[in-house]
Amino acid sequence: EINMLHAVKWKLFQPSVDSWISKLGARLRVLVHENFSDMVNWVTDQSIFVARFLVMWRTRSDSGCAKALACGSFGLNLVLGRMLPLEVLRPRHMQVDEWEHLFLESQPQVGNIPQPDLPFELQKVIHHALLRATNSSTEELRQASLLTVDRLRAALRLARP
Repeated sequence: EINMLHAVKWKLFQPSVDSWISKLGARLRVLVHENFSDMVNWVTDQSIFVARFLVMWRTRSDSGCAKALACGSFGLNLVLGRMLPLEVLRPRHMQVDEWEHLFLESQPQVGNIPQPDLPFELQKVIHHALLRATNSSTEELRQASLLTVDRLRAALRLARP
């Protein structure tokens, strides 16, 4: 046991998707100056639900990708909360219709692509705040969203009878 503790340099805390999501929610609330705190709370709660669903239906090892799954889930839930357009999360290598199809497959409760309720300028503010809160580039956030969509699709296939 002591050898193991020395091997991990006595670092016993392994960040989880839940802990990343909680931190992202707190950071985003600060960055948007509490203007959207109810919506950020909803996004945080939904993202934790997604994280727990993915853990329950784990399709492959999640080691090393807790932050990516948290960022992807947070971004996707901002789309579902009508604060961001899905397009800002689309990986560059994917066509719009392909990305929309994958998104809808990962969200069986959604019939159509949600359209933001916010004016375009506020969407830009939310997007910029998300990038800052996650400390991600646009491309990193897109890849995290794709990873999350892929994991959700795989988990849903396992969950369906």
